[in-house]
Amino acid sequence: MAVVEMGRQWQTVVGVLVLGALVLVLLQRQQHNKAVIKALKDRLELQQVQKQTNKNSQHVEVKRSVPDGFIPLSIDACEKGLDAIVTLCYIDYTEYHAAPHKYPMQRMLVEKYCTRKNSIQLKVSDIIADDQFFLDPAGLVFHESRVGSTLTANLLAVDEQNLVHSEASMPASIAMHCSLPRSEKVGLLRQMMRAMSNSQAHSRMFFKLQSVNALYIDLYTEAFPNTPWIYLFRNPVEVMMSHLSRGKSMSAPCLRRMQSKKYSNFLREYGLSTFTMKPEMQCASYISSLSKAALDEINKEGSNGVAVNYQVLVRSLRGRIFPNHFGYSPSPDVVFQQEEEQKEYAKSKGHDRVFVADGKKKRSAASKEVLSASKSLADDIFNKLVKVAMDFISEPPKKGPKLPTRRAVASPVKHTSAERSRRNIANLIDLKRSKGSGKEHHPWDDPWYFDPNGKEPYYKPEESLEGNYLPYPPLRPLKEILDEWSPDDMNTPDDPLMLNGSLEVLDFQDEKQRLRAKELRLNEVPFKLLNVPFIDDTVNKWKDDSFLQKHYGDTPLRVTHASTNHFKYFHKIKAQHLPYYSPPTKTVHMTFDEFMSTAHAAEHASLQSDHWYLQLRTKGTSEWIYEDLKEWRPQFNFWFGDPTANQGIDCRFGARGISASNHYDGGRNFIAMLRGKKRYIIAPPTECPNMHLFPQSHPEARHSMGDWANLDYKQYPNYLKVKAINVVLSAGEVLYLPSYWFHHIISTTLSIQCNCRSGMALRGRKLTNKCDSL
Repeated sequence: MAVVEMGRQWQTVVGVLVLGALVLVLLQRQQHNKAVIKALKDRLELQQVQKQTNKNSQHVEVKRSVPDGFIPLSIDACEKGLDAIVTLCYIDYTEYHAAPHKYPMQRMLVEKYCTRKNSIQLKVSDIIADDQFFLDPAGLVFHESRVGSTLTANLLAVDEQNLVHSEASMPASIAMHCSLPRSEKVGLLRQMMRAMSNSQAHSRMFFKLQSVNALYIDLYTEAFPNTPWIYLFRNPVEVMMSHLSRGKSMSAPCLRRMQSKKYSNFLREYGLSTFTMKPEMQCASYISSLSKAALDEINKEGSNGVAVNYQVLVRSLRGRIFPNHFGYSPSPDVVFQQEEEQKEYAKSKGHDRVFVADGKKKRSAASKEVLSASKSLADDIFNKLVKVAMDFISEPPKKGPKLPTRRAVASPVKHTSAERSRRNIANLIDLKRSKGSGKEHHPWDDPWYFDPNGKEPYYKPEESLEGNYLPYPPLRPLKEILDEWSPDDMNTPDDPLMLNGSLEVLDFQDEKQRLRAKELRLNEVPFKLLNVPFIDDTVNKWKDDSFLQKHYGDTPLRVTHASTNHFKYFHKIKAQHLPYYSPPTKTVHMTFDEFMSTAHAAEHASLQSDHWYLQLRTKGTSEWIYEDLKEWRPQFNFWFGDPTANQGIDCRFGARGISASNHYDGGRNFIAMLRGKKRYIIAPPTECPNMHLFPQSHPEARHSMGDWANLDYKQYPNYLKVKAINVVLSAGEVLYLPSYWFHHIISTTLSIQCNCRSGMALRGRKLTNKCDSL
C-alpha cells in the first residue's frame, strides 16, 4: 500500500512538473509572440517614418532653389553680392566621362549642351540656400601652362564618380575680376565653387583651373583651407617654346596682358616693364611669375600644396598625388580606363591624335633669346620647384585625406531629356511666382523672360536668344551711302540720317534708356550712348595734349605708318609665306610729341601724303588709362558681356583722313570717342556673302577688297547688294558695335577713340564662318 501511495504521489509530482513545464513553454511562446509583434510594429512604424521622410525629402527636393544637375557657369555683377544673378546650365557628362580628350575644356561642354531650355538664372542668395547639398572640392589643380594639366583632368574625369571642371570660367571670373572686399570675394568664391558640385550623380569634385589662377592661389586656399592642391610645372624653355609656337604676337598666351598685383610686383623686383621687354623676356616673366606665386604658397607653414614635375607627371599622379595627397584611389576598372586615356592627345577634341613627347625637340629648337630669357628669369625658380617636388616624392607615403564625398545616385531620367529640363525650370518658376513680391519691374531685370502665355521662360543672356533676337535696325544700300558722302570727303554733312543712321541714341543716365541699351546689347544690336559721366570727364581731360604728354615723355612708342591715308591690318606670319605680298603699313618709333606733331600737320595735308597712326593698350606705360576709364577695368557691369575675355583697353590716335578698310572683328565692342570725330559705315553679319572678303589664307583676311572711295562695281558687283548704316561718332559719344559687324572707319578730324571688348557673341558667328570659308 505504501508503495502504491508513493507511486501516486510521484505521478502527482510529475504531473505538476509537466504542467509547469507546459505553462512555462506557453509563457515563453507568448513572450516571443509579443516580441515578434512588437518588432513587426516597430518595423511598420519605421517604414512609415521612412516613407514620410522620403515624402518630405521629395518635397524638399522639389522646392530646392537649384534643381539637381544644374551647374553655375557665370555670374553677372558680382559686386551685388547675394543679389547677383548666376547663370546655370544642365550638362550631360556621359560623353565627357567616356572620352575626356574630346571635351578637354568646360566651354566645349557648355557649347554642346547649354541651350535655352537647359539653362536658368538664380540669385546667389537662392543658390546658397541649398548649400547643404553641395561639396567642397576634393582637389585643385594649378599649373604653369602646357604642362599636362589637361591630361591630369582627363585622368580624373574617366571615373564617372568624379565631377571634373576643366578650366571653368566661374572661379576665375570671381578671383580675377570681382570688385568685392577680400573677405566677401573669398566667401562668394567658396559658395559658387561648392555650388558647382550640384550633381547627385557624382561623388566627388575636382577643379583644373586656368594657368593665370596660380597668381590667386591664396584666394582659393583661403576659401578651402583643407582642400589639397597641386602645381604642375615644366622646364621653362619647353613651356616658352610651346607658347611662342604661335608666333610673337598677342595670340601667344604668355604675351597676353596681365592685370595682377603679383605679376606687377614680379616685374618690379626684376626691374622690368612689359612695354620695353622683348617677347621672349615677357614670356619668361609670365611663366616665372606663376611659378613664383605657387612656390611662395607651397612654402607657407601648413600648406596643402605640392609641386609636380611634368617629367614624372603620370607616375607622380598615380603613385603619390591621387592616393596620398588627394586621398583618391581609383578602382581597377578606372585604372585601366586611365591607362587608355593616357595614350590620347589630351586636347584632341575628337580628332584622331595620339600623344607624342616633344620636350627634347622643343629644347633643341630654342633660340638664343629664349635660352637667355629662361636663364635670366625662370631657371632659378624652376630648380627650386624641382627640389620641392623631389622632397615630396622622397618622403614616406602618408595616408591620404578623407575626401569630401557623397553617395552618387542615378539620375531619374536621361540627361538629354528636354522634358526634365522644362520640369525643373517650371518648379523654379512656381517658386518665383509664389514669392509674389508685387514689385513692378522690367522683364530684362528678371532671371527669366516669359512668353505671352507665361508657359516657358526665355533665358536672359545673348547665347539663349538664338532664333528670338530683336531685329537689326533698318539698312540702306551701301552705294547710296557712298554716293551721298564719299569716304575721301572729310566734311561732315548736317544730316541726321548720316549722323546717327537708324540707330537708337540713348541717354546713359536715364534708367529706362540704360535698360533699353542693355537689352539691345544682349541681342547684339548696335546703338549710340550719350551722357556717360566717366566718358565726359575723360573728354575734358584728354583735350589737352600736355595732359597726355606727361605720361610718356621721351619714351619711344610704336607707331604705324602708311604712305597714303589707307590703313589695313595684316597678319605678319601669313605675309611671310606670301612672297609677292607688299605690306600696306610698317612700324616706326616716335615720341608722343613727335606723333602729335604729324597728326596736327595732317589737318591740312593731302590724303595721298604720309600718315601715322598710334595705338596704345593698357599695359606698361599706358596702364594709367585705367585711372580715367575705371568703368572699363574688367569687371561685372553694364559694359562687359564677358569680363574674363577682355584684353584691356585699346586707345587709337588717328590723324585727319585716315581710313581703316572695311572688316569685321569677333569681339563685342564699346567704342568711346574722346576727341574729334570718326565716321563709321557699319553692316550686320548677314551682309558677309557680298563683302568681297580676302580668303582666310591671305594676310588681310576678314577685310574687304576694293577702295570704297572709288569702288569698281564691275570688278566687285556684290557690293551693289550690300546694305549698311552710316554713323558719325563725336567726342563724348559711345557706339556699341556687336560681334562680327562690319565697319569701315574714317577719321574726319584728328581723333582719339578708346575701345573696350569683352568676348565673342553667337549672333553672326555662323554667318561669318560660312562666308569666310567660301
